Amino acid sequence: MGGELAGRIRSGVLEPLEERFTEILIWSLQCYDAQVRRRLVPLLRRHRMALLTAPAVAALLLVFWSAAYGGDAQGVPPYKDPKNDVEVRVKDLLARMTLAEKIGQMTQIERLVASPQVLKDYYIGSLLSGGGSVPRKQATAAEWMAMISDFQKACLSTRLGIPMIYGIDAVHGHNNVYGATIFPHNVGLGATRQAPFSSSRRECQLV
Repeated sequence: MGGELAGRIRSGVLEPLEERFTEILIWSLQCYDAQVRRRLVPLLRRHRMALLTAPAVAALLLVFWSAAYGGDAQGVPPYKDPKNDVEVRVKDLLARMTLAEKIGQMTQIERLVASPQVLKDYYIGSLLSGGGSVPRKQATAAEWMAMISDFQKACLSTRLGIPMIYGIDAVHGHNNVYGATIFPHNVGLGATRQAPFSSSRRECQLV
């Protein structure tokens, strides 16, 4: 009876637990050193029942998670530390990113199809307000700021906390913002053959 009960517990509880821990550990190793990954991932897949019990898996998971995602003594990962060189930060960040995160960061979507949840789910790296793409008709600057802040908060709440870039289709000034100053197109300015006028416009934009 005792042996039968132990068998049921192992097959019904421990084995699924070992399977799940193994999957998590293998996933963690995907972001870790390639040499370690080549050696340990096949080993775990072949011998997980012999090598892994719940306590052992938990300990290994903590060790590799710390190695793969650990930062300095204050717990700040290298890619978030502004004291590090750009190359160091970029290399560290790329090593942590999954394929889905890399694809999302290279994607820019139109604001019309965006929502904070979409940005979180797909790790979107950039939004665009094309011509006429506004929070609402005659939206104020404060409404623009609130909308973009909501989008940015969603991006910063993701696993890696990568901020998004917001793009505006605005050649003539910020023409999507109600009440903004609009300038003639560069080609139109050149056609006037009025150099002083063109210079004044450039000074206004710089200010």
